[in-house]
Amino acid sequence: SKKRNDLFVNEPVQTSSLKKDSQNSKKPKVDKEDYFLALFVLPKEIEKKILLMVSPEDFEKDDAQKFWKWTHDIMKNSKTNKLETLIKKLPRDLAGFVDHLYLVNINPAFSERELWVLEIVKIAESLRRMSIKRKLSDISGQLRKAQSAGDQKQIATLAKKFDKVSNLLKSSNFNE
Repeated sequence: SKKRNDLFVNEPVQTSSLKKDSQNSKKPKVDKEDYFLALFVLPKEIEKKILLMVSPEDFEKDDAQKFWKWTHDIMKNSKTNKLETLIKKLPRDLAGFVDHLYLVNINPAFSERELWVLEIVKIAESLRRMSIKRKLSDISGQLRKAQSAGDQKQIATLAKKFDKVSNLLKSSNFNE
């Protein structure tokens, strides 16, 4: 059987002439968070299981965090999971961000449910790993400060926290 990564066509490789054109254009590169959320809003209905895979804190960008938290919160009480109905209730401060998600270029193959599920799960796992790495980096910075200050109690606490979080990263890598 093929690996999951082999199922998807890689992004086209840019030639040097295309690179110059893309550098001159003001179009920003789509990051993983936007790509994940664009995939999330692709189907007509929200998949509740996907909501459980990623937490708002896993997103680095404020708008992405706010949108994910809003979606998570509204789905707890909503009788419908139809995206069109829910988007009508979207707070104004998120409207531009969500409009941007609809403009993200998504491979048409992902309109097929099975491929969509495989891709969004893969990206969700990647977002979780990136989030864990950011947490490790933060703890590492705090640990360096504690070591500079010679605070043994803080060092011990942060070392335990670092081990706990790094074990999360190790366990998430087993899924690949």
